[in-house]
Amino acid sequence: MLNKSEVRSCVVNNKSCLFHKWSDVSYVVAPSMLIGGHNGGQFKHTIAIIEHEDGTIHECKPTEVKFIDRKRYNTVIKKPIIDDEKSCSVVGVDYGK
Repeated sequence: MLNKSEVRSCVVNNKSCLFHKWSDVSYVVAPSMLIGGHNGGQFKHTIAIIEHEDGTIHECKPTEVKFIDRKRYNTVIKKPIIDDEKSCSVVGVDYGK
């Protein structure tokens, strides 16, 4: 059984969901049969494991997840400070310190 602190509220494709975790998925890519083609290797990417309101579990791209529980983490995202047209300061995250 999951503790509520282990999941986060989020929205995916305009539907309320619970985010469970990030996961990595990898695939083996066979070498190209063409002369001068690629040597093959491995393709890896990150996915989000989410739970819909009906209890079904799905995978989605990280860019599809919008977290809606910012107040829970007391998180404030700092905006960049632009000193001039050519430079700006680093964007940081303040965790309520």
